[in-house]
Amino acid sequence: MNTNAYTQKRKIVTKVILGITYMAFLGYLLAKLQWIADWNYSIHELLYIPYSIAFYSLPVLLVLWMYYAIKSKRELKASNKKPRIKKILINSSLTASLFIIGAYFYIQSMTVSTGGLFKVERKVQERNN
Repeated sequence: MNTNAYTQKRKIVTKVILGITYMAFLGYLLAKLQWIADWNYSIHELLYIPYSIAFYSLPVLLVLWMYYAIKSKRELKASNKKPRIKKILINSSLTASLFIIGAYFYIQSMTVSTGGLFKVERKVQERNN
């Protein structure tokens, strides 16, 4: 393999992970809006597709990313290249955003919502109420 093959593959997998994560997060946020479900329930359900794709593909992609990260570290040590400050800032901000999205999904997994239909059998009026 050429000198930066694993680094390039790691970058591609990173972009795929970020794209899937951000699309899943956006779809999840839009699907939580009640007016979309009231407007068109099919579209409301379709907004959960990126979330479902991310749920099953992200573990595989993360293992692949770790493999390429280990191999690319060996490439960087062999070529004596040091990461730039700009790359470190970008990577840390992306990692922080992924952590925040993960924390949001974790918190949302603990919420409980209920719904129901009520039938009014009679109305009572007391004075002006």
